[in-house]
Amino acid sequence: MPHTMCEGARIAYETSGRGPALVLLHSTASSAGQWFGLRSELADRFTIVAVDLHGHGASDPWPGTRALALADEAAAVAAVIGELEGPVHLVGHSYGGAVALNLALSGRPLASLTVIEPVAFHLLRDDPRIDAGLLAEVTAVAGAVQEGVLSGDYAGGMARFVDYWNGAGAWAAIRPDRQPGLARMAPAVALHFAAAVGSPDRLADCARLAVPTLVLSGERTTAPAAAISSRLATTIPGCHARVVAGAGHMLPRTHPEPFLRALVAHLDRVTAGEAKARLLSVA
Repeated sequence: MPHTMCEGARIAYETSGRGPALVLLHSTASSAGQWFGLRSELADRFTIVAVDLHGHGASDPWPGTRALALADEAAAVAAVIGELEGPVHLVGHSYGGAVALNLALSGRPLASLTVIEPVAFHLLRDDPRIDAGLLAEVTAVAGAVQEGVLSGDYAGGMARFVDYWNGAGAWAAIRPDRQPGLARMAPAVALHFAAAVGSPDRLADCARLAVPTLVLSGERTTAPAAAISSRLATTIPGCHARVVAGAGHMLPRTHPEPFLRALVAHLDRVTAGEAKARLLSVA
């Protein structure tokens, strides 16, 4: 598997297909394997680059030299992008979406940006009068994961995390032979919550984004995730947004067909705009 190095950590990624680069960032406690279906659908049009974030898949854990920040994850993704040709299309889901948004805000040239329910919880700190309840909901889940890590009850912490995003009983429905592997992700999940809440970026920063952007969310998602997606959709200039009927937070997995249709339509709009710009430049 190809990899790059960032601050002494090995960052692995998978590549397939041909054409412009489409870089994919997975959700917390997942890996590049999350995008297997998407790779098979789009590899004839794009070079699919699925990245394993720190401590996930084949990538090294965060080295622990300081508190993990979204900017550190974005730097690792930027290191991968640096090995590719031309501006890339960037797609991120959940925590991967928060990382993708952070990278876009850093000014890195991108052909397009797609975020699926980015857990940019720091954006819930803009107006304490409105957002206190939403942020409290998030921090309660984060606290349960952190307590699980500190007490050694990794499974208990992950059960709260999985049930929050997938519905009550989701953890119990996971095959018993898979639960220990997910439980071991609890420390990484705790780091992700801290990074997503603690980022200094604010909603006003998103108003200066100059990249074609798509924001996707599920009709049945959590209130904090819905609020973040809605605010991004109305703040980012020229943003396209879609709410997928019947879907929750894990919509790329649970509703792959409408997700793929929305993504392809976005990429086609961007490609058509680039082609028009080229024609105008030579006219």
